[in-house]
Amino acid sequence: MRTVKKYPFSLTEYSKTQLLQWAQQFDEVVWMDSNNYSQKHQTYQAILAVDAFTSIKTDAYNAFDKLKDYQTTTADWIFGYLTYDLKNDVEKLNSNNFDGLGFPDLYFFQPKKIFLFSESNVELHYLNMVADEMDNDFHTISKINQNLEESTYQKNIKISIRTSKDNYLQKVEEVLEHIKRGDIYEVNICQEFYSEDAEINPLEAFIQL
Repeated sequence: MRTVKKYPFSLTEYSKTQLLQWAQQFDEVVWMDSNNYSQKHQTYQAILAVDAFTSIKTDAYNAFDKLKDYQTTTADWIFGYLTYDLKNDVEKLNSNNFDGLGFPDLYFFQPKKIFLFSESNVELHYLNMVADEMDNDFHTISKINQNLEESTYQKNIKISIRTSKDNYLQKVEEVLEHIKRGDIYEVNICQEFYSEDAEINPLEAFIQL
């Protein structure tokens, strides 16, 4: 069960940075931001979910069945991601591309703390076990200095490409032939850019982007 409490709050670029700095203390953080894009059925301007109480991570095998069971058992808010390789469990497809990250194919978690931001306030939805931390968390966030400390991480990071230009162009030509034959009508061709042994501050990189 969750305890819900509402506070007056204005979501600005300044306060977004405060929130994300505060969230860095947790291993699990999801930040969903509408970026001031208004639409007819919009409910929240942004959502912040942190600190897993329970979680599920799995490879592609029976992934959707496992997620359904987890969702049913949890009966609560869950946040996470689905990867492209889940296709291997629903179609007769298989890909064994190089994976330098090693992320699970599916990961979802039940956060202890959720922040739901509307135009003039924020609703805190905390699991009862941490509900006594609501007031302190809200006031701590509001007092955070948004200025990030000068980064001690690498400035000049070498970016490499997994697929050569010639190989990429060859793949484009092959795809065009498939389209001409009518095998497919639309396709995304992706390529990986990466850096090995790089040390970065993810929050700093996110804010700069």
